[in-house]
Amino acid sequence: MTKWIVLVGCLFASPTFAQMTGDTFNGCDIAPDEFQEVVAPLLSGGWRVTNGPGIVDMMGLKQPLDAESAPETMLIAYNEGSGELHVDGEAFGTLTMYPLDLSGLSAEERSLGDASEVNIDMFEETFDCGFTEMPVVAFDGYRMEQGTRVSFHVRYYVVNPDLMVGNMRMSLDGVSEGQAISMNGYRYLVARANR
Repeated sequence: MTKWIVLVGCLFASPTFAQMTGDTFNGCDIAPDEFQEVVAPLLSGGWRVTNGPGIVDMMGLKQPLDAESAPETMLIAYNEGSGELHVDGEAFGTLTMYPLDLSGLSAEERSLGDASEVNIDMFEETFDCGFTEMPVVAFDGYRMEQGTRVSFHVRYYVVNPDLMVGNMRMSLDGVSEGQAISMNGYRYLVARANR
């Protein structure tokens, strides 16, 4: 079981119309219908992603994931013609990134995670509003590890064109050495523009 925890650890208010100057915006001021025109084009480019702390729950056994100091590289590409966003990362390849509507989700599903279990002091900035009031982008994928599928869902809250904070939620169901295993976990993420 320990090897799976180590393996997974390595994987991985009503808005008002935006008041913008040049190529910037404040995520707390973005209206939902402004995402495509204002937010999406400004996400294009290189990003440095730092893996923060997290938790893995392997069949009832909880194991903390330590923050990692070395950032990974992520590239976001905006297609002007289609309006689509694609994300390319070291750990997962190329995937489609999409805006996420949080309005139909519960408070727990909208949040970054359970702050009582994970220290989120990694966020150095202060914010003008709650994360759930900011634009949200997400992508989904999976990796095959030792013949077992590890699925993940990544969500970023867009603070401004140079900063996104979010988390990666992971899940695994499979068989190892003839024994059924299951895992759920999450890790906090901070992405800073590197253009």
